Amino acid sequence: MDGKNDSVILATASYDFDIKIWHAHNGECARTFSHPECQTNALAISPDRFLLGAASYQHVRMYDINSNTPNHLISYDGISKNVTALGFQEDGKWMYTGGEDCTAKIWDIRGARSLVVARIFQIDSPVLCATLHPNQAQLYIGDQSGIIHIWDVKTKHSEQLIPEVEASIQHLDVSSDGKMLAAVTNKGSAYVWRLDGGATGVPQKIVPVHKMVVHPTYALKVRFSPDCSTSSLVAQAHKMYHSFSVEESEHNAYVNFVLNPKPKCPDPVAAVVTDSNMESDLEKLFRLETMGISEEEISPLTI
Repeated sequence: MDGKNDSVILATASYDFDIKIWHAHNGECARTFSHPECQTNALAISPDRFLLGAASYQHVRMYDINSNTPNHLISYDGISKNVTALGFQEDGKWMYTGGEDCTAKIWDIRGARSLVVARIFQIDSPVLCATLHPNQAQLYIGDQSGIIHIWDVKTKHSEQLIPEVEASIQHLDVSSDGKMLAAVTNKGSAYVWRLDGGATGVPQKIVPVHKMVVHPTYALKVRFSPDCSTSSLVAQAHKMYHSFSVEESEHNAYVNFVLNPKPKCPDPVAAVVTDSNMESDLEKLFRLETMGISEEEISPLTI
């Protein structure tokens, strides 16, 4: 995608078996890729902006973003269940996936027409989410049993963190500076940890910072802002879109406010992709320095 206004690439997918590439500056659809047979569970754009990875049921497929051909470029079909997470290493040499087959995989994508599994991390429960630390060494994996696995993809060493008993890890995120980890569960809890590392920046200790009950039921996503000062969470619970910010408020304390209510969402899927059909917006502000929790609630993990 060429041109000054095409510097931002937006990719979307839905249950219509299509993947669309958009001009973010004007909202026009640039091209449509065909993704037949099943819905897309996760999307990721390669660092060089040439490849689009799509994870789905029993498939991992790669598309050429700059091609007008609607079909995929590469497909790997030797997976038994849903692939739920996908992302790229910063140099584009490999990508990672996680899935309901209870594995996280590292894929060598340097071949022009092939996907090769380079490493496999086997666990005992379906993988619901995964995210790569900015140092490109640790892969954080959240599973259905409530365990966060910290897998060093270089040394193959792994550790475990269990923030909440009998609660699945729905989503994970690491701040862009590599200093904080966040997770949300199916019980509506959000957790924030500080990642203390050595001189090389490799995390060596996970220190609990906050536990926040942010939803009455389950949460879907958690994200840090690019400047690492705030954390935004998105979830669908009782047809509501919720967000909170972890930042300094006017009174250095918890602030809760509700924006103007909006029409009920007729389709649960639409509630995840657009805010125009939400029932209401709820924002919660927290101060990182003052809303801490005791170490008794979450035990620190030394790596």
